[in-house]
Amino acid sequence: MKVGVLGLGYIGMPIASTLHAGGHEVFSWTRNDRKTRWHNSTVLSLGKSVSLDAIVIACGAARPGIGDESTETGSAVSAARALNLNASTHVYYISSGAVYGECTKPSAETDIAKPCTEYGHAKLNAEKILGRTFGDRFSALRVGNVVDWENPYGIFREISRLSPDKRILNFYGDVNSSRDYLEMNDFVGLVIKTIEADTHQSILNVGSGNSLTLGLLAEKISSVTNLEVIINWHKGRSQDVQVTELDTELLKLLHGFGHSDFVSQFERYLHNVLTA
Repeated sequence: MKVGVLGLGYIGMPIASTLHAGGHEVFSWTRNDRKTRWHNSTVLSLGKSVSLDAIVIACGAARPGIGDESTETGSAVSAARALNLNASTHVYYISSGAVYGECTKPSAETDIAKPCTEYGHAKLNAEKILGRTFGDRFSALRVGNVVDWENPYGIFREISRLSPDKRILNFYGDVNSSRDYLEMNDFVGLVIKTIEADTHQSILNVGSGNSLTLGLLAEKISSVTNLEVIINWHKGRSQDVQVTELDTELLKLLHGFGHSDFVSQFERYLHNVLTA
């Protein structure tokens, strides 16, 4: 397949790398020049001879607490439109489970999105615009919290920095605050399966199907390390959804993906980082 990837950041780079390693012909676009093993350009254009089977939009500039609807539209939507894609190209947009807002139960694709943060509103707005632009050849992939152990962020990055001289962690939220964590390799594999299967679901949740609480993470940290880590609990930040739960039954039906055992992956990470 010929697959495009808009943006080679935290999400786009591993998707493009894995697609290329799997034998697909990959085209990517980045703001700054990048040396890649595939076709990459800083100019948003397609050669006349290039007809993409699919493209992944992974260049959204909005982040929790950073950017708004105009930021996301000015990056993800504008870039996709600028390519003047062929009518046969299917467009996959990396959206977020944040569009569901606070979850009182696992949120399914058929549930009404009710974002409660600026980030959630930005992702949902981009979904709507891209949906109107590309019609039935558009899919929004609503993603949980993707964790790359080699390039951790947030609390996982702070854990990687723990040492006998630095034993304090700051948790924002309470013990019941939860996230749908999915390991990067699992996430990339599911995205690529979706592309290869030519899955044309207008919305697809991509997550572990098993939300974990901050309380459980704190318990695991305390049980694994002998550093006597001190965890300071703070009020949840306004830019964060406190409870995220994704219903991944459709993902399981399409790809046979059951609940991810993120707890075991997290325990291995703790052992590797804290007992090395």
